[in-house]
Amino acid sequence: MNNTSHVPFHLTSPSGLEIKINGNGSISRFEYKDIVLNLFPGNQMEGGLSTIYLRYFDPEARAVPLFGPQSDASYHLDAGAFVAKGRFEAVHYEVRLELSSEALAWFQ
Repeated sequence: MNNTSHVPFHLTSPSGLEIKINGNGSISRFEYKDIVLNLFPGNQMEGGLSTIYLRYFDPEARAVPLFGPQSDASYHLDAGAFVAKGRFEAVHYEVRLELSSEALAWFQ
């Protein structure tokens, strides 16, 4: 079950980067001034192409989304970073998306 928020998240940096994140953790818009950087925007139904997957073999290959509409993560903002926290079986994870305050860069 996805722990979605009804409020979208919004990150901005002094360099002009801006990321709008849906309540389900999918990236809606990734922009620099008037240039859209994400080719396939995510929405509440589809996460787009920006999801990170945990892949493991036990004994078959499986992939689990760490954020987005099919993930069980919970979402919040922490010190200007978007954070997805979750658990899959014995693996506890935290994914952070943070914009640089000094350069045109983002860290994931």
